[in-house]
Amino acid sequence: MEIGSGDMTSTPTLSHFPATEDRGPELGSSDPPDDWLPGALLRWVLTPLVALWCAFLVLTWLPSYLTWPWQNDSEHFAMLAQLWDSGKLPYRDMFSTQFPGEIYIHYLLGKAFGWGNTAAYYAFDAALVIVFGILLVAWGRRRNGALLPGLIGFSTFLLYYVSQNTLVAGERDWHAAFLAMCSLLLPGLGSGCTLQTLSAVAFGLALVMRPQVVLLLPALLLALDGWARVVGEPWRRTLVAVLGWGAVAAAVTAAAFLPVVWAGVLGDFLSCVKELVQPPYNTASPGQVLIRMSPQKHPLVLLAATALIMLLWDRTGGEQRRHAWVVLAAMVGVLFYAAISPIRNAYYAIPQVAAASLGVTYLVVQVLRYGGRPTRLTVVAIALSFLFFGASAKPLSFKALRPGTETYGLMTAARVLCAGDLPPSTPLGYFSPYSWTDHRALMEYLRGHTTPQTLVANLLVEHTSAVTSEIPRLTALPVDSNCLGMYRIASLVARDTAALETTTGASVVLWDPTCLLGRSAEFSRLFETV
Repeated sequence: MEIGSGDMTSTPTLSHFPATEDRGPELGSSDPPDDWLPGALLRWVLTPLVALWCAFLVLTWLPSYLTWPWQNDSEHFAMLAQLWDSGKLPYRDMFSTQFPGEIYIHYLLGKAFGWGNTAAYYAFDAALVIVFGILLVAWGRRRNGALLPGLIGFSTFLLYYVSQNTLVAGERDWHAAFLAMCSLLLPGLGSGCTLQTLSAVAFGLALVMRPQVVLLLPALLLALDGWARVVGEPWRRTLVAVLGWGAVAAAVTAAAFLPVVWAGVLGDFLSCVKELVQPPYNTASPGQVLIRMSPQKHPLVLLAATALIMLLWDRTGGEQRRHAWVVLAAMVGVLFYAAISPIRNAYYAIPQVAAASLGVTYLVVQVLRYGGRPTRLTVVAIALSFLFFGASAKPLSFKALRPGTETYGLMTAARVLCAGDLPPSTPLGYFSPYSWTDHRALMEYLRGHTTPQTLVANLLVEHTSAVTSEIPRLTALPVDSNCLGMYRIASLVARDTAALETTTGASVVLWDPTCLLGRSAEFSRLFETV
């Protein structure tokens, strides 16, 4: 077996170990005769094993994932999309502080597959996870011709994502992070202008999901610099590339806001957002900002990947060092994600884990390049990296593999998916203070005793699983229960009270008088109206 040679950063090869000018032992050489073993182990043993592990994680998670209910964030966007389709307007007829990108996703999926189709939404979300893995593998292969770095990076992300419940999985922060990471990875896949344009389009769309993705701009500028010029060439090429990229990204973002402008609700959108950046919802102090900057999930992954990359820094030069700067800038940038947000949520960890997965990918690239030809110590280091980053915990999804588990198995999930029914027992991702039995009974009652014209006012403020959007029915409330419980703004409660007082026609109110006892004064008039 011949060891690959040449500049592996510019032309991908099928070699699964780093580029070197050393072609191995020659006749009469004193080098050991078994140098072929590390390369063979990396290519024919470790790479297939990691690939199978990634496939196993996806296949044991996906059937159950497609049967999950929405949580209240997804319900918020689904109700806005259905409301818009019915002739009413988001931001005006229903309060929202969110950027419109996620509304567009629910609108398109609702029109294509039907309103309340949770399986279609989760299939879309799972497709993004798989595409992200493909991009990581392609990016890692571009660095040294091996599939292994990207596979280990992907396993790092998968191990985290398949262990999340509905409060984290399927969130808009993942969709924004996916687009931002696509924008970051695409310039590193080649030198064509098409990749640069796609990168700009992806970032422009990411901004319509979550504005916090601007934290990846330093990493993106470094990536564009590496795409535009080689080391030593004038900076003018970088400037031209950045200006062109920025113009496309800005145009895409502006175009994505056109439906909001065309509907005449841009002013309503800005008015709603203003509520988000002031007390009582936004009460961040300098001390809280520092706390939010600490890694939320996988802190060892983020910190260990950074530390190990720095340890290998002296072995990194030329183009590889430029890639290192891109990766480090991304991992540092996402630490500020929660810090610039009004509050700290569990799903803010998703961008951190996505950036950490890129860091792990680059770390494995560096380990494979260390010292030139791979050795048995290289194999051990790569195997330990995989075990630590990509296989160090038992995923939540594995509960569906055990007989007698508290949830249903994969075969039951497949039957539920085919029948389009609600799962018979608690889904793995279900999260709510109300039991799944109660939630299922509520959903079956509403589907059997209401019509599509019936308005539903969901005042189960503490219930974090979707109701109205999954039946599906239009809401009677201008402020949904999620916003009522989270924002603590008195004027929002007053809007719902006024809406209930003037509602005509068939309607149903869902409420629990025993909840929110600590906030009875805040909701007293609303509950009296009910």
